[in-house]
Amino acid sequence: MTDNTNLRVIGRLAARCEKLMEKQMSEPRGEISEFEQELRALINRHCMENDSGTPDFILAEYLDTCLWAYNNAVKDRERWYGRSVDLRDHLNPGVTS
Repeated sequence: MTDNTNLRVIGRLAARCEKLMEKQMSEPRGEISEFEQELRALINRHCMENDSGTPDFILAEYLDTCLWAYNNAVKDRERWYGRSVDLRDHLNPGVTS
């Protein structure tokens, strides 16, 4: 692929990621996952909210949503290339279960 093609693909992925994040943020929140609870505690323990003055629960929700959007963008990319969308297939290439 050329640099321009790569930039277009990256631009499309970024736009898709932004749309997914907007959708995720607009939907009512369900139960908070254990991951997000632990992320809140980690942010709070290390005072990571101090620089922005943003409460730890807002930062944890934002980061969790970023991961969600990124995973969806990766799945979209894999579908576009005609590859498996099961991310576990890519965690340990060459390892069979």
